[in-house]
Amino acid sequence: MLSWLNSNTIQGVLRALMTFGAGILVSKGLATQDQSTSVVSVLCSDQTIGAFTTVATIIWSVLHKQQSAVAAPMVVSQVAPIVATPAPAK
Repeated sequence: MLSWLNSNTIQGVLRALMTFGAGILVSKGLATQDQSTSVVSVLCSDQTIGAFTTVATIIWSVLHKQQSAVAAPMVVSQVAPIVATPAPAK
């Protein structure tokens, strides 16, 4: 389903987002270009992106399992009870 979503794609998106954020900091005067370049180069290393991806995957997995656990009882509670009245004996 998401065959295009692989490790290289995720790393590319994260690099672009970090570079974009650094550009905003430089444009607002909160960081110099040298500072942003050094920070982005450290944050965009394969090890950092791999660690971020691992942590994000763990968080997503935990949240997904919690949502599944909460959703299951709600479905069962919506089932109407079946009441059978026995036929009178003849």
